[in-house]
Amino acid sequence: MKWNIKALVRGRKGGWLMVGAAALGMILIYLSTRTPAATPSQDVDDTARYQAELESKLAQVVARLTGEDDPAVFVTLEGSEEIVYADMVDQSDDRSEDNAGADS
Repeated sequence: MKWNIKALVRGRKGGWLMVGAAALGMILIYLSTRTPAATPSQDVDDTARYQAELESKLAQVVARLTGEDDPAVFVTLEGSEEIVYADMVDQSDDRSEDNAGADS
């Protein structure tokens, strides 16, 4: 069966076919905007899960290399927050001062 598109569009049925196709196109466009997007909390959960898995795997590698039973491994991803614990911060009292201007 050969389709004659020009004859189909010119006839009365062709007009309704064009209206139906246009309506179907608009409905499909509307439905595509109504699909639920990934929620930010879901993205955060996925990132946290990936970070935990990466830390676990890296801890296993470090344990094999160093022989430690439970090495502490912290991974900070580029798009995530960095948590700095108080015992990780070097709080030395050594301070250097510029005394070059004080002698004049």
